[in-house]
Amino acid sequence: MPGWSLSIDFGTSNTAAAYRRGDATPTAVRLSDSAEQMPSAVLATPQDIQVGTAAVRSARLHPDGFERSPKRLIGQDTVLLGGRDIPVVTLVAAVLRVVATRAARVAGDDRPDAVLLTHPQDWAEPRRQVLRAAAVEAGFPDQILRLVPEPVAAVAHYASTTPPPAGSTVAVFDFGGGTCDVALLRADGGASGMRVLASAGADPLGGDVFDHLLLTAVLARLQDRDRGDLVDAVRDPANARALLALRNDVREAKHELSEHEHASIPVVAADAEEVVTITAAEFDEMVAPQVRRATELTATTLAQAGLVAGDLHALYLTGGSAHLRAVQRDLTALLGRPPATLEDPKLVVALGAHHAVAAAAATVPAPAAAVPTVVTDPSPAVPVAGLSAAAQRVLQVNPKLAAALAGTPQGPALIDDLVILAALMCVPGLIDRVIAEPGLIARMRRDNAGLEIPQPAASGVPLPVKIFFGDSPPWLAAHWKPAARKRWNDEHGSGDVWAVRVMRTWCTATESERQEILRRPDWSTWAPGDHYLDAFTHGDLPEPDRIWLSAATEPAEAVPSSRPPIPRPTHPTPQQQAYLHDLAALYMPPAGAGLAAATARPPDPDQFVLTCLGAPKHTDQVSVMGVGVTGWPSRLLFYPAAGARPPAVVIPIAGPLLDLTNGRIGWNGVPVILTPDVVTGVRIKVDWGNAQRRIVVGTTYRPGADCPPPGADVQLRTDQITEVANRIRTHLGRP
Repeated sequence: MPGWSLSIDFGTSNTAAAYRRGDATPTAVRLSDSAEQMPSAVLATPQDIQVGTAAVRSARLHPDGFERSPKRLIGQDTVLLGGRDIPVVTLVAAVLRVVATRAARVAGDDRPDAVLLTHPQDWAEPRRQVLRAAAVEAGFPDQILRLVPEPVAAVAHYASTTPPPAGSTVAVFDFGGGTCDVALLRADGGASGMRVLASAGADPLGGDVFDHLLLTAVLARLQDRDRGDLVDAVRDPANARALLALRNDVREAKHELSEHEHASIPVVAADAEEVVTITAAEFDEMVAPQVRRATELTATTLAQAGLVAGDLHALYLTGGSAHLRAVQRDLTALLGRPPATLEDPKLVVALGAHHAVAAAAATVPAPAAAVPTVVTDPSPAVPVAGLSAAAQRVLQVNPKLAAALAGTPQGPALIDDLVILAALMCVPGLIDRVIAEPGLIARMRRDNAGLEIPQPAASGVPLPVKIFFGDSPPWLAAHWKPAARKRWNDEHGSGDVWAVRVMRTWCTATESERQEILRRPDWSTWAPGDHYLDAFTHGDLPEPDRIWLSAATEPAEAVPSSRPPIPRPTHPTPQQQAYLHDLAALYMPPAGAGLAAATARPPDPDQFVLTCLGAPKHTDQVSVMGVGVTGWPSRLLFYPAAGARPPAVVIPIAGPLLDLTNGRIGWNGVPVILTPDVVTGVRIKVDWGNAQRRIVVGTTYRPGADCPPPGADVQLRTDQITEVANRIRTHLGRP
């Protein structure tokens, strides 16, 4: 059995690891019960040093012994935890030791042949030596240690999937718990891989800073509610457990606000309790200066290298804070396109370290073996009228099957069913059995037969690929190698769901798209939807998966467009109609056919409005508010009178969103168009509970209208509330 290597990405907030046996694909090591990565936290108790999830779980019992980010301590000799001075190198070693133990269980071998330790690009030699010393204290021999810069590892991971062109420049944006690091690398080609052109970092900047800002906002909200007693109780050293619990809840809320529009944070101390709700818009607003620092750091690093954002082939994200939508929004604005993301950004560095070391080693590959082929009848099957494109495809690749079915009462139409076709693609030997006994499928359907799908083989082209793409050399060449087969097995298992997805994609695609699919085994534009059928039963190991045949049919057909229609405001006023005339293309169904139409994403209202209506005279950033403090970030676009169009304030936001935030009063349509014949007045509302002041735009009563609904108020929040309110009044000529 080939030896194995272990990579460890010891981060400020979380630690990740990956192992690789031989030249197989690196695999993440599961370090906690709920995720691949584990907290980097340590807890010094009178008995021992706990690490990771165990440390976080027990921190409330020994709050004075808890350190969430031991990486930040590297550079000092000792730290006081639990009433005793502990060397920092010992704390780091404790984390690495836990990783080593769990990795050995997965790899089946106690000692790796190499240990790869990643570190920030700008770490000086003393910090690197602390990391190496901690690894030795954890039990790793010094001679097997290798230090890998984090940005080099991150780029190597992405390059293993999509290699950047030789001579191109890529950036790595590493936004973790405590630092933000940006590095520019040049793809030199050949074995040398990547060369660092420039790098910069900001410390402290990251998830820990965001946690602090969010915690401060929660405590300030309590003060606004006259609950200073609860704030004092939380800050009291005697209630250290309460503060620790609050910090954990704040951290969870931060992650929730990247996916949801609000998060509720309980604050508990002694017998008192309050719940504070923070919206995503409020969170984005409070972290905006820090996110701006990170974006400016990227621009500064580019300038140091004499480059601009347009010179980059790609900007790759890594680190847990990189997933925050405010971060991705600002980077997209800087680049003019979205940054590149693959998989979990917290695992990118650990996985890529193996690829980085392999590239630097410049090993000479062994001669390639012959690519296996699938032997089929040289005479292709004649297309059968009335069959789905998926059934036609299976018969074309397997003409002997077509010939055998031609003699049955139903003919080849017997297999034109997603479940039957998936069985033929996934059950070993089933096609040969049907060729030998053409009536077998009909009998199995009558008997509601269940067919076992054994665990996939470790080598060779996957059976579903053979059956569907057996006449495509690119697909066969891409899947026959052991590493590729292992990756396919890990992603698709028995292949039944993959088979259904491929068949629905094939039925949906145009002929030109099908030809492109045959040429590209890396095809990634699949038909949308859930491709798991009720006929599938996935058993727990070692039980095999099963496909159940029945008389019921599941047609193989094209998938309709997943793009919902863009609602046009109904019953517009004459002045609104002048704007809707110029926006007519927004409400048209997606053009084209095939996968392009089925996977078409709805246009961005903001960009579409600007394209159709042109540049506004003025723009203000606002949050369009609903009940409570719920709101949506948007813009006010001030358009002057021009031609048939009167002056208007256009808000490029979808009405259905406002319907949710305003308690479902009938909002619909895109965008919100405020014209003089819609607006009755503009006032500033100051008595809205504990929320900030807001602008309230009153509208006329227009029966049947939905954007805005009859008499509905449009409520806005902004930092320049008086200036914006006056600007709306002046622009529309309303009090």
